[in-house]
Amino acid sequence: MSATNKYRPLRSYADPLLLKNDPRLTDQDYDAAILFHALSDPTRVAIIRLIRTNNGVCDRSVIAEETGIFDSRLTFHLAKLKKCGLIRMERGTGRNGRATRYHLIDRALELTKKYAAEL
Repeated sequence: MSATNKYRPLRSYADPLLLKNDPRLTDQDYDAAILFHALSDPTRVAIIRLIRTNNGVCDRSVIAEETGIFDSRLTFHLAKLKKCGLIRMERGTGRNGRATRYHLIDRALELTKKYAAEL
């Protein structure tokens, strides 16, 4: 089974109250809640849309410039998206080298669409 077929949002991202073991809820319910929580902020939705329109890959500097969000606020939003598994980071070599890039994880978006359609 490939890594993309095994995709699951990271449970560590979720609110501790969400992690309680409620027998009425399935793993899919928890996974959907984690993904939807990450996408509940318009800034994070804008970041995902920007990365998606750039063929699934975008430099951090481009994200900052296009969204007008910089420094710790941008780091916060990118970390939320990364923790739940919607994006992954490819670290660059610094100012004189390649920039830090963010890649969209297609399987995460597919699952988000699937979960939304099932509501």
